[in-house]
Amino acid sequence: VLDFIEDKYLNEIPLKKGAKDFLIKAHSDGYKMCILTTSEKSQAIGALKRTGVLDLFDEIYTDRDFDLSKKNPQIYVKTCEKMGESPSDTVVFEDALYAVESAKKAQCTVIGVYDEYSKCDWQNIKNIANSTIDWR
Repeated sequence: VLDFIEDKYLNEIPLKKGAKDFLIKAHSDGYKMCILTTSEKSQAIGALKRTGVLDLFDEIYTDRDFDLSKKNPQIYVKTCEKMGESPSDTVVFEDALYAVESAKKAQCTVIGVYDEYSKCDWQNIKNIANSTIDWR
C-alpha cells in the first residue's frame, strides 16, 4: 500500500486546477510559504518537484517533525513558530475537515480547498473556514 501511495505522489497526482498560478503569484509577491503534510517528506518533495513548484516553498514540514497530528491545533502553532510568524498572521489552506478545524483553533486564517476526497465534508468546511476555494 505504501509503495502504491508513493508511486501516485511521485508520478501521477496533479496540482489542483489554478494552484500553480496562485503559488507563483504568492511567491512573486514575497509571501513566505511552507508545506505541512502528513505524507512522507520524500513523497511531498517528489510531487512538488514533478509539478514544478518545489522552489516556491521556503520549508517542507511533516507531522513527524513535530510529533503531532493535524488533528491537534498545536501542529499549526509550532509550524508558525518555525516560520517565524504568529498564527494570527498566517493563512492556512486545507482540504480536510479535521485540519480546517485544527488550523482554525490555532487562530490561523483558514482557506478551505475543495477536494473530491472530502466532498462529503464540504459544507462543514465552508461553515468553519474564513474563505474557500473550489478549483473544480
